[in-house]
Amino acid sequence: FLKFTESIIKPEDFLLYRCRISNSEPIDISGMYAPPKEKASAGRLNSQWISHLYLGDDELACIQEVRAGFHDNVYIGEFKLKEPIKVVDLRHFEDKTL
Repeated sequence: FLKFTESIIKPEDFLLYRCRISNSEPIDISGMYAPPKEKASAGRLNSQWISHLYLGDDELACIQEVRAGFHDNVYIGEFKLKEPIKVVDLRHFEDKTL
C-alpha cells in the first residue's frame, strides 16, 4: 500500500511534539517518552502491550489528538531530530479497500 502514499523527508533539527494530560501528578521528562509496555493499550496503529511513541509536527494538533479539555493540565514534550527521517503521509489516503 506504500505505493499509494507520499514520503516526506523531515530534516535534522526538525521539531516534533508529544502531548499528555495529567490532572493529578506533574509529568517529568521521562514521562514524555513511549509508555512502558504494561501501560500500552490497543490503539489505531498498535497492539496491546506494544509501546509506540506518537509524535506530531504541530503543537495544537497534538493537544487536539489527546482530546484535552479546557481545565486539563496538558504537558507538551518537544523532540528534535538528530538526523533526517522519511515519514509516510497517510492524510490523503482514501482507498479503504487495501
